[in-house]
Amino acid sequence: MPKFCLIGFLSVLSFCYYLDAQAQPVSSSIFRNTKEDVVSQYASISHLDVEQRKSIYISLTPEMQNDLWLLHTQLWLEDHPDISDEQRDVVFQALGILATGGKKSPQLQGAIGRLQQRARDVFPPELLRSAFLELGATVSREPNRLGGLRVTPLAYDCECSTADDWCAILPTNPLKCFRGRGICAFTQDGCGWWLDKGCNGVCL
Repeated sequence: MPKFCLIGFLSVLSFCYYLDAQAQPVSSSIFRNTKEDVVSQYASISHLDVEQRKSIYISLTPEMQNDLWLLHTQLWLEDHPDISDEQRDVVFQALGILATGGKKSPQLQGAIGRLQQRARDVFPPELLRSAFLELGATVSREPNRLGGLRVTPLAYDCECSTADDWCAILPTNPLKCFRGRGICAFTQDGCGWWLDKGCNGVCL
């Protein structure tokens, strides 16, 4: 699909989400799985801590992962009625991409990259994390587990992606994601925007 057609399609889809959200924020028709299954899985994940959520998430099918982010983003929008028009537009663009079911599609990576940059520009760190980086109901983040260097090697999964580094927006203010070979266990995904990148580092 030509680039201008793809951008136009996503814009129209985002606008449709804007109209639909006014009347019915959580619609069954947009999910690949049944709404009941998606809601049940989301509730189960929300009762876990961040590390446990990632372990469950990476075991799910791509369709369920996408559905969970659709539900999460819609619920997040409901919970944040006072965000600015510009912030709301970013959320609707995210919903438009998720509605295609192709958040990992190579054809959408350019659009997702532009969305990420715009989100960085308009959202404060706390809202950015809760909307796009942490799936499920908000929980207090654990203190940096490398504090005091009391870490048992490979005792936990890596917590960030060196390819999609968001460490700088964490409340502990680490500088960046450093490759965690010998410190943490690598995972295929579960880090970065929409948890789509492999976890291979620690925030320091």
